[in-house]
Amino acid sequence: MRLRNLKVGTQLRLGLGLILVFVLGIGLLTWRTSNVLSSQTRTLYDHPLKVRNALGALTADMLIIHRNADDPNSEGAPGRVNAAKLDASRQFDILYDRYLGPRADVSDLEAGFMDWYAFNEKTVLMHQAGGPIEAGIRNKKTNRILDENMMARFSKVTDFASAKAKLIYNNSMIESRNLRNQLALIVSVILLTSLIVSWGLIKGIRNPLMQLTAAGMSRPTNSVYYPTRSTPWPTRFRPT
Repeated sequence: MRLRNLKVGTQLRLGLGLILVFVLGIGLLTWRTSNVLSSQTRTLYDHPLKVRNALGALTADMLIIHRNADDPNSEGAPGRVNAAKLDASRQFDILYDRYLGPRADVSDLEAGFMDWYAFNEKTVLMHQAGGPIEAGIRNKKTNRILDENMMARFSKVTDFASAKAKLIYNNSMIESRNLRNQLALIVSVILLTSLIVSWGLIKGIRNPLMQLTAAGMSRPTNSVYYPTRSTPWPTRFRPT
């Protein structure tokens, strides 16, 4: 059965149904892509961002411990050191849970931190034993090496987290670009389909009307006499 042989109402229903199918496709496509983008955003927040925050907090804890090792007899120094150590332990728990790289990276960082902390504890003991000058010299020389070692381990974890965040961001941009392209394609198809349906409906309505008009004009008509001032009624038809 050819499309032109269908009734106008049937053609209209088919055209609108096809357009609704494309609109439904847009909705499903948008829903799927939004879920993908939401998942990537959640991954970016739960992993690379949490790792960077934990590393920042761990760095702050190390600064507190290091400064108090230089002057362990200052007021509140032991309390600050204990609080920093507890917070550092919490940050390592976050790193073990959120870091997407090899677990050995976090283990190496934790081992380096424990060595560094043990060194600072010995420095504090030297201060308390009455050798602040020797403790200060030891702290400046040896702690520099430990700091460099810790920074190398920090960089390893930080670089991986940054690379992972960049990868997730790039994937999100690709998904967003694909969504725009697909939506543009579907909208173009909808517009083209609408034009085709409209053209078919207009043609389906216009052709029968033209045929009907042509048939009406081709029928013979009886002549009708309408009197005017110059051509009055004939005598036999003149009203009395």
